[in-house]
Amino acid sequence: MRPLRAPRPRYFFFSLPAADTETAFYPDVIPGEWGSGDIYTAADGAAVWDGPDGRPAEGPVLIDSQLYYAGADGYFLKNAYSGSLFFDSAGRYTSGNAELDGYVLAALREAGTAVMRPWRRGSFACSYARYERLRRLLEERGARVEETLFGAEVEIVFSAPETQSESVVTLLRDATAGEAEVRLGESVFRPEREKE
Repeated sequence: MRPLRAPRPRYFFFSLPAADTETAFYPDVIPGEWGSGDIYTAADGAAVWDGPDGRPAEGPVLIDSQLYYAGADGYFLKNAYSGSLFFDSAGRYTSGNAELDGYVLAALREAGTAVMRPWRRGSFACSYARYERLRRLLEERGARVEETLFGAEVEIVFSAPETQSESVVTLLRDATAGEAEVRLGESVFRPEREKE
């Protein structure tokens, strides 16, 4: 029996000419740059946008902490202004100062991306003796204490993620042996850091 051998590797080197207009899918690939044709060929159809014809919708687009702007035709602006914002040959916003752009990009990446999620506001009254324990309990469950009003009793105004608001109500009633009358109010939107 002959041992199996792997076939000899074959390498294909090619480069396709870049189109005059940039594809909507890869705004940071500069037409005419070395390898741009290879990138388009290798990644053809890999990105899908939510705009018309599978292109990005008109307006600002944030990709990996970089700001781009898609025109009405679905292509990213290049070497052009949108209002007072200038977009360079790669389609990225630039201030015109590479060092400043680097600092801004680093700060944006450090801060992360926020998404707005619905939270439900609520309130309840409790005794002074239970206040600290219930406040900590809310914070441990991911709720935010927004306001505390001190009077004959302590009134706590809080907000919790909408998906958890009913479980927070149940938790507060259980922790007070049913004495807490929790009132849920309107929904509000709060920014949350998007997990990577």
